Amino acid sequence: MWDLIDHHLISIKIIEDLFDGVESDLNKKVQLNNKKDLLIYSYRVAGTVGLMMAKILNVKDDNSMRSAIDLGIAMQLTNISRDVVEDSKINRFYIKNDFKTISDTLALADLFYKSSFIAIKEIPFKFRFAILIARRVYKKIGDKILRTKNIENYNKAGKIYVNNITKIYQTILSIFDLVTLFVTKQKSGYMNNEHFLISEEIDFNERI
Repeated sequence: MWDLIDHHLISIKIIEDLFDGVESDLNKKVQLNNKKDLLIYSYRVAGTVGLMMAKILNVKDDNSMRSAIDLGIAMQLTNISRDVVEDSKINRFYIKNDFKTISDTLALADLFYKSSFIAIKEIPFKFRFAILIARRVYKKIGDKILRTKNIENYNKAGKIYVNNITKIYQTILSIFDLVTLFVTKQKSGYMNNEHFLISEEIDFNERI
């Protein structure tokens, strides 16, 4: 780990952020009260992982590294939306247990998924396709949650996952994503408003 940190110039602050996020889950009760708390937590436990991966994969563009953070946050928001019932049983309340809040959280995740897409173009080709697949498959978890349509069906559904047939289909669609990245000239964009909320406590410039 320390060799990777030194070789890829990974700021120790990123490691500390990850540890802070994990440590917060050790409390007897976890309660996030607003969007800012949710985003900061999601950055700490998952956005940090996206940022470290981007550095290890030699991504150089600052906006692309911010978008790597976005993909981590998007995946964590999906996790949180999927595991509301399971988390509540161990006193973890990241979001409210109602379908509107879950839907709103997934809508926020979708924005982060979109923000992450163009940045994948900056990742070395041999890793690019795997990340596109992971992005699509994880997003489908959110789509399946939304198809439950109400909190009663959501609570009955248990842990929602993507089956193998869907994974294969999403893999095929990822081929088109790969082609899209080749032909697009759009530059990396990121979530200005959401990043501003996080930056009230976390200085991205120091991490990137």
